[in-house]
Amino acid sequence: MPIPAILIVDLEINPASSGKDFPIFKLGAYRPDMDSGYEKSFRSEQGFLKALHEMKHLADGAKWLMGHNIIEHDLVYLKKHAPNLSWHSLPTIDTLQLSPIAFPQNPYHRLIKNHKIISSEINSPLADCQACWTLFHDQCTAFSKMKLERPEEFSVYETLFGPLPYLNVNSDGIVIANSVEPQRPKQLIQAIWQMLHDKDNIEDKENLKVCRTRFLRLMKHDIHDHTIYPSLAYALSWLGVSGGNSVLAPWVRKQFPDTARLISELRDHDCGDDQCSYCQGILNPDAQLKRYFKLPSFRNVKGFEGGQRAVVESGMKGMHTLAVLPTGGGKSLCYQLPAINRYFRNGGLTVVVSPLQSLMKDQLDGLVRKGITCAATLNGMIEVVERAEILDKIALGDIGILFIAPEQFRNESFISAIRNRQINGWVFDEAHCLSKWGHDFRPDYLYAVKFIAKHSQQSGSTAPVSCFTATAKPDVLADITTQFRDQAGIEFRQFIGDNERDNLFYDVQEVSEGDKKQRIDELLHRELDHQNGGAVVFVGRRASAETYAEYLKKAGWACEHFHAGLEHNSKSDIQDRFIKGDLRIIVATNAFGMGVDKPDVRLVVHAEITGSLENYLQEAGRAGRDQTDAKCVLLYDGNDVDTQFGISKISQIELRDLKSVWKKIGYLNEAANGKNGCGKIVATGGEILRDTDKYMSFDSDDRQADTKVKTALAWLERAGMLQRTENQTRIFPARSGRLDLQQALHLIEAGNFSQRIRDIYSLIAQIVFDSPDDRPLSTDDLIQATGCSFTELRGHLKKLEELGILTNDTMMTIILRTDNTKPSEKQLLKLLTWEEKLWKVLKDEIPHADQGEWQNLSLTAVCDKMREADLETNPADIKLMMQSLADDKSARKETRTGSFQLLDGGNNLLKVRFKDRSDSWESVQETAELRRKAAACLLSFLITKTNGVRQKDVTVETRMGELVEQLAEDVELSVQISPKLREPLLRQALLFMHKQGIIKLNHGMTILRHAMTIIPDKNAIEARRQYLKEDFKPLEEFYGERRFQVHVMQEYALRALERLSDGLNLMSDYFRLEERIFKRKWFRGRQEELKESASPQTLREITGTLNEMQKSVVVDQSGTNRLVLAGPGSGKTRVIVHRVAYLLRVMHIPASAIIVLTFNRFAAQEVKRRLYALVGSLAAAVTVMTYDGMAMRLLGVRFGSRNRPHDDGEDVVENQFREWCKQATALLKDGLDTDAEDDEARDRIMAGFRYILVDEYQDITEEHYNLVSALAGRKKNSEEEKLTILAVGDDDQNIYAFNGTSNEYIHRFQTDYEVDSPDYLTFNYRSTQHIISAANCVIRGMPDRLKVQHPITIDPDRKTQPDGGAWEGQDPERQGRVRIIALPFVSDPYVRRNIQAQAVIAELDRLKQYGTIEWDDIAVLSHDNVTLTPLQAWCRERSVPYFYSREKGDRIKLRHTREFLRLVDALKNLDRNLLSTESFVALVGKQTEKSGEKWSDWFNCLAQDFIRDHVRPSENEESEKEAQHSVASLINWLYEYVGDESETRAEGMFLGTAHSSKGLEFKHVFILDDSWQKGEDEERRLFYVAMTRAIETLTIIQNTPGHVWVNQLPPDTERTELTFSPIPALNTQYTTLSIYRDLDLDFIVRKTDENEAKTRLRIAADLKKDDPLQIRHLPDGRCEFLSNGTPIARTSSRCPSIPRNAIAHASAFTVRYRDDVKEPFTKSIPNKIGNKLLEKWPLVIPTLVIPPGKDHSMEPPERR
Repeated sequence: MPIPAILIVDLEINPASSGKDFPIFKLGAYRPDMDSGYEKSFRSEQGFLKALHEMKHLADGAKWLMGHNIIEHDLVYLKKHAPNLSWHSLPTIDTLQLSPIAFPQNPYHRLIKNHKIISSEINSPLADCQACWTLFHDQCTAFSKMKLERPEEFSVYETLFGPLPYLNVNSDGIVIANSVEPQRPKQLIQAIWQMLHDKDNIEDKENLKVCRTRFLRLMKHDIHDHTIYPSLAYALSWLGVSGGNSVLAPWVRKQFPDTARLISELRDHDCGDDQCSYCQGILNPDAQLKRYFKLPSFRNVKGFEGGQRAVVESGMKGMHTLAVLPTGGGKSLCYQLPAINRYFRNGGLTVVVSPLQSLMKDQLDGLVRKGITCAATLNGMIEVVERAEILDKIALGDIGILFIAPEQFRNESFISAIRNRQINGWVFDEAHCLSKWGHDFRPDYLYAVKFIAKHSQQSGSTAPVSCFTATAKPDVLADITTQFRDQAGIEFRQFIGDNERDNLFYDVQEVSEGDKKQRIDELLHRELDHQNGGAVVFVGRRASAETYAEYLKKAGWACEHFHAGLEHNSKSDIQDRFIKGDLRIIVATNAFGMGVDKPDVRLVVHAEITGSLENYLQEAGRAGRDQTDAKCVLLYDGNDVDTQFGISKISQIELRDLKSVWKKIGYLNEAANGKNGCGKIVATGGEILRDTDKYMSFDSDDRQADTKVKTALAWLERAGMLQRTENQTRIFPARSGRLDLQQALHLIEAGNFSQRIRDIYSLIAQIVFDSPDDRPLSTDDLIQATGCSFTELRGHLKKLEELGILTNDTMMTIILRTDNTKPSEKQLLKLLTWEEKLWKVLKDEIPHADQGEWQNLSLTAVCDKMREADLETNPADIKLMMQSLADDKSARKETRTGSFQLLDGGNNLLKVRFKDRSDSWESVQETAELRRKAAACLLSFLITKTNGVRQKDVTVETRMGELVEQLAEDVELSVQISPKLREPLLRQALLFMHKQGIIKLNHGMTILRHAMTIIPDKNAIEARRQYLKEDFKPLEEFYGERRFQVHVMQEYALRALERLSDGLNLMSDYFRLEERIFKRKWFRGRQEELKESASPQTLREITGTLNEMQKSVVVDQSGTNRLVLAGPGSGKTRVIVHRVAYLLRVMHIPASAIIVLTFNRFAAQEVKRRLYALVGSLAAAVTVMTYDGMAMRLLGVRFGSRNRPHDDGEDVVENQFREWCKQATALLKDGLDTDAEDDEARDRIMAGFRYILVDEYQDITEEHYNLVSALAGRKKNSEEEKLTILAVGDDDQNIYAFNGTSNEYIHRFQTDYEVDSPDYLTFNYRSTQHIISAANCVIRGMPDRLKVQHPITIDPDRKTQPDGGAWEGQDPERQGRVRIIALPFVSDPYVRRNIQAQAVIAELDRLKQYGTIEWDDIAVLSHDNVTLTPLQAWCRERSVPYFYSREKGDRIKLRHTREFLRLVDALKNLDRNLLSTESFVALVGKQTEKSGEKWSDWFNCLAQDFIRDHVRPSENEESEKEAQHSVASLINWLYEYVGDESETRAEGMFLGTAHSSKGLEFKHVFILDDSWQKGEDEERRLFYVAMTRAIETLTIIQNTPGHVWVNQLPPDTERTELTFSPIPALNTQYTTLSIYRDLDLDFIVRKTDENEAKTRLRIAADLKKDDPLQIRHLPDGRCEFLSNGTPIARTSSRCPSIPRNAIAHASAFTVRYRDDVKEPFTKSIPNKIGNKLLEKWPLVIPTLVIPPGKDHSMEPPERR
C-alpha cells in the first residue's frame, strides 16, 4: 500500500514554565512512508533549533504536515520559536479535528482520551507521532466506509469541513485530496434533511431529530454562511449519534462554539408549531412523561398552578428552579424527567446532590425499574472496581444522571470525570440542607454552591440549578435564594407548594417506653388486618430496631429489622420481600428507612420522636405513596425529647474548637510555608487534631471527630479566614496476603532496627493485620496509635513495604452466597447457560444491530425462545442480562467502549444497537466468552477461600494481584489474553457477577490518607487574626435553630395530644409563616424556654424546686467561675447535684467532662446517689471523688498490696495523703510556673475535663487548694485551657483547722478565680425558726465572717409556720423551743457523763409522749467520744439500735478489713479475667454470706452502687450484650470506692462527736456538755455545726456554769433544771482494742507448729462480728482471746490491763501482711502453712464489755 509523504510532529510543552524558561523541552517526528523517526530532549531554545536541524532529513520531501491537535497547539509554538521553517507552507492535517467526524460516538477512538492521544510510552513525542499515524489510518478506514455506504453523507462533510482522507478500496492506498467539489446548496440541504431524519424512530420514519422550524431557518439562511460550515459539520456528526451516551468533545465547544449553539437551537427550544413532531414530542413534558415513566398525566400540587408539569417544563427549558412539594408528592420525577430528556437532547450530565446514601439508592433503583439505565450513584460506599467503572462511564457519556453526596465536590476523581462533560443541570434534592436554618444543614453544601459558581465561571456558562424539598420554611427558602444570588448570580423560578398530603392521616399517642411495643402491635392490627399493604416502624437506634422486630415476630407478624449493620444479601432479601409483600413490617432506623420505597405502605409508626417536624414529615411520607389513604402515628414519650436534644448536642462544636483548629492551621501553615509565608496546606482531620484535641470539646476518639473538624473548617471558611478546596486521597501499601501477623512480626524482629523502631513497626503491623477485611484504615488511626507524624509514618510504611509486610496492591472483600438456597456457584452456572442461549436468540431477533441501527428486541419473545430450550426466565432477568452484556468491553484490544447501546422502549421492549460499528457479532460474542471463562475461573477460586462455610453472606478477602494471578494460571485464558489486558478482563468479570447479584464487591483493607487542601487567608495570617465570639454567632444561631426545631416537634406532639387539629395547624403554620411570626403565635411568652436544650418537664425536674438564688447558680451558662457561700440546711449539696444535672441534661455536657470533689467518701457517694436519682444512668461517668482520691487517681496509686501503713498509725496515712496531693499538683503544674509554652502534663491528664465542682470548700487545706488550682488550670493563659469551677462552702462551718483548713482559701478563691462577689444561699430548709435563731446567736460573734450582711433565715415557704414547727402545737411544755437542760455541776467525770445521759433519756421519754420518734431520728453529739459511753451502755442494755462513731485513731479502714480483702482475693483467684456486672454482683453476694448479717447492708449497698456506676447508656448503639469488666478494673473500683474511709453508719441512734456529724441531719439533736469551756473561734464553729444538725428539736445539756455558748443563746430559749442520781449500769464500758497499741499483730502465726497455725487460721476465718470470745489472763499481764478453746488473738505489752470480770466478743477483722512485718520479727513467722505460702493472716479485733467500777476501767487516766 503506497504511504503518503506525511511528516508527523509532536512537541512536549511545560505549561507552567515562566517567561524566562523555554517552554518546549522535547521534540518528536515520524515519517510513516520512511518508517523513520526522531526524538530529542533539550533545555533551551538553542537546543530546540539544533534538534530541528537534526531532523531536517525527515522533513525533506514531505507533502503534508500532521499532528494531533497540531493546529491549536504544536503549530502555535513552532511558528513562534521557528517561524522560518519550510513546513509551515505544507497543508496541515489535524487528527484531533478529524476524529469527531470519523468517530462521532464517544469514545471517539481507542487512542484518544479527552483530546489527548494515548501512546505506549509516557512523555514520548515519537511514540505519540506513531500513535497519531495509527489513528489517522483508522480515520481513513472510517471515512472509506462512510464514502462507500453513505456517499451523500460523506459529500456533505467534505462540503462543510473540506477534503476527508480515505482508503481507496481499489488501490488500498490513502487518498488525500487538496480540494473537493462542494455540493450545491439545494443538494446540500436535501442531504442534510436526510441525515437529520430520526431513522431510529420505528413508528414515524419522517420524524426529524431536530426542531423542524429551526431546521428550515438553518436551510434558508445559515446554509449560506460558510464560516459556520466546520461547526455545522461537527453538529451534524454528533446529531447522527445523539439520543443518549455520546458526548460532544469539550475542545469542539471551545474551538468551534457555533457547534454547541447550533445543537442547542436545533434541539432545545420549543418552536410552538403543532406540525413540528420533534418539539411536540421531545420538548413536550406530557409526551416525555408517557415515554419514560409510562404515566398518563402529571399530578396537581396544592399551592401553585400547573403542578408537576409546570416544574418539569421549567426544568426542561433549562431554567433555575426552586420547588417545594410534599414528601411522596412526586418531586423526584420533577427533576428526573428533565434530566433524562436533556440527556437525550444533548448528551449532557445532570448532577443530583443528595444527603443520604439510602435516598440515592432508592432513586437509582426506581429509575432502573423504569428501564432508565443512564443513571449512577457515586459515594464513599462504592467499591473501587465499581467506582472506576462509574467514573469511566461518566467521562464517556454513558451516565446522564449522577447522584452524589455533597462531599464529592471536593473529590478529584469526580471533578476529573465531569471536567469534559456538558453539565445540563445541578439538582439539590432535600435542598433544605443548603440553609443554615434547615434541619439537616451540612457545611459541605456551602462548598457545593461555591463549586457550581466556579465551574460556571470556568465553563463560560451557568448550568441550570434546581432545588427541591418537601420541608422548607420561608426562612430556609430565603436563605437558599440569597446564597445562590450572592455567590452564583442565580435567580430561581419558584414553585412553592403545600407540604400537606390529603391521603395521610396523622395521630399522636402518649405511650411510655415500656408500653410502646404492645401499642405498635395494636396499631398494626388496627390498620393492616382489614387491608393489604405494609407498615414501617421508625426507631432511632439499631438495637431498638432489633428488639422491636423480635417482639413483633413473636406476636405473629411477618417482620424484620432493617438498618445499616445488616449484611448485603440479608439487606437485599429483606427489601425485596417487603416490596413483594412477603414481609408486612419493617422496623428501620430513621436514615436507613428513608431508602425503603414501597407504594402501599398503609402505616408509618414513629416509636420515638424525631429531631424536627421536617424529619418527621420526610419519614412519615413513606406512607401512602400510591395516593391511597394511610396512617402516620407518633408515639410520644417526654423522655424522647431530651434524647433528641442530646443527639443534637453531640454533633455540635464550640467556640474553643474553632479557635483551636485555627491555631493549628497557623502551625501547619508555618511548617509548610515558612514563618512569614502563607500557602497551601494538605492535612487530614486527625493531623489537625493531633496535639490539639486536648483543648477541644471532643477528642480524636470521638466517632464524629473528622466531621467536626470539617465543620470547624467550614465555619472558619465562612468567616473568611481560609479556603478549603479539593481533597487529596492517597493510598498506601496494605497488608500482604502472603503473610500472617506472626510471620510479619518475625520479619520485624529479624531486622536490624532499634528497639523503638521495632516497637513502632510491630504496632503498625498488629493494627494493619487486625483491621477488618472490608474497611479502609486511616493513616490518622496509625498516627494516633504510634505517636508519629505523617512524615514519619510515611517512611515507616515504605520500609514495611520493602520488608514485604505491606504490598502495593488493591485489596477488596467479596461477599458470596454459599447457602443451599442460592449459592453463588449455582447462580453463575445458571446465568452462563442462559447467556449462551441468549446470544443465539439475539442474532435471530436483532440481526442488523451490528449495522448501527436501532433494533427492537421483545423481551417477552426472548423469554419464549429461552423456554423452548427449557430455560425458565422472565423479562426482568433478560433485561438485567442485556444491561450487563452492554457493558462488556473487548479484552483483545485497548478500547473503552462496550458491546451494546440500549434504550428502554417500555412494555418489555428494548432498543438495541452495537456501540462500535466496527464490531461484529463474532467479536462481541468472543468478548463475552472470555468474560464468562474469567468469571468461572475467579468464582471457583473465591469459593476455595470460604473454607467450606455455608451461609447467606460469606466475606472473603483478596487482592487484584492475586486474582490476576488466577487468570494467568488458567490454561486457556493465559494464552488468549495478553498480560497487560488481564486486569481489564478481571474487572469486567467481577462487575458482571456483581451486577447479576452473584457476588457483592466491597471495600478492602486499604491504608488511606484522606487529606484536605486548606489555604489560609493571607491577610488573616499576617494580621494574626483570632476567631472571636462575633465570628461564632452564626454558628450559635444555627445551633439555636436546631434547638428550636426540637421544641417545635415537642409542641406539635403535646398540642396534638390535647387536640389533633391544633397539632396539624401548628404543623401547617410552621412551614407557612415566617419564624418570628410563628414563635409569636405558638410560643408567646415562652422565649426563655426556647433557649434551653431540654424539655420543660426536665427543666422542672432539675430547677423547679430551687429558689431563685440556687437556680441562678444551677442554670448559669456563662462559663464564669462562681463561689457560693451557703448556710446550714440551705442546700449546698443540692446546688452541686442539680448543677451537675443541669450540665448533663440541659447543656448536654459529657459526663466525663465533670469532676465533683468532696471532703470525704460518704459525701461523694451521697452526691453520686442523689445525682443518679435525678438523672439516672447519665450519672455513671461523672467523676465524684474526694480530694485525696483524685490525687491518687492522677498518680495511679491506691492503698493496695504495698501501701498499708498498718502499724505506723493514722498520722503516717495523713502524711501520705498530703504527699500524694503535692505530687499530683506537681504533675499537673509541670511547666505552669515556668516559661514553657505548653503544659503537656496537665493537658494530657485533664483532656476532656471542663467543669470542677467543689463541695464543702471551707474544709479545704493548702494541699487541696493547690490541687484544685492545678486541676482548674488557674495559671493558664488561655481561657480555653481553664476549667470552669464552682465552689460551695460555708465559712461558719470550718471546723478542721487542726488539719490545716482555713477560711483564707475562700478569700483567695475570689481573687484567684476572678469572682467579683460570692453568691449567698441563706434560706435554711432544715431547721425550725427557733433553732435557726439560736444558731445565729452563737455564730454572730464570730470575727471576720463572710456572711455578716447575709444572715441565715428560714425558707420563705415556712415563714408563716410556727417558729417551733410542728412541735409548737404538739409539745405543750417546750412548744418547739430550743431547750437547755441545766444539771448541777459535778466534778467527777463518770458521774457527769452518767447524769447527762439520764437527762437525754428523760427528755426523749418526754418527747415520745407527744409524737412518734424513730431511733434513726435521734443524734446525741458531744465534743469528745468518751462523754457518750453511758448512752452506749444504755443502748446496749435496752437493745436500742445505735451507731457509735469511734475515735479516729480506733477506726479500722474499710480497705483493711477482712471482709473487703476477701472480696478482692475472690476476684484475684478467679480463673477468668472478665466478669459481667451480674457475675460481679453475685460474687459480692457470696461474700455477704461469709461475712454475716452485720456486713450484709454494706455489701448490698456496694453492689447497688456498682450497678449504678456501670449502667449502660441508653444511647448506646452497640448490642444489648452485657458489659464485661476486667478483674483489674474491678479491684481498682473497689479501692476507689472505699477510699480512706472507716466504718459506715449503721441504723439507729447516732452517738458521735460534733465533728463526726458534719454533713448529717437529724430530727432531734442533743448536745452534751464537755470540753466547751475554751471559747475559741474553732469551738464556736463546732458548736454551731452541732446545733444546725437539728431539724425539729434541739436540746442542749448544761453541766458546767461557764458554758460559753449556752450563755449566748437568745433570751426566749426554754430552760429547765433537773437532777439525777448516777445509775451504775450506765457506767458499763464497751472498749474496742486498738490495733496499733493494744494487740500483738502477728500472734496468730508466730512460733507455733503447722497444725496449730492451721487451726487458728481456720477458726479466725470462720469468726463473724459479735461472736463471743473467751479471755485467758497470762502471767505477764497480757491476755489471750480464744474461740472454742483455740487462741486467735493476744494483747501487746502496751495494752492496759484487762479487768478479770470483762467479757469479749469479735468486733472486727483486719488482715496483716508479711510485707508489713519488720525485721527481725519475720524470723518467728513460718514461710508456709502446708504447701501454701504464708503471705497474710487475719487479725481479730476484740471488743471488751467491762462492768461498772473504777478499778475495772481501761480508760486512760487523762480521760477519766
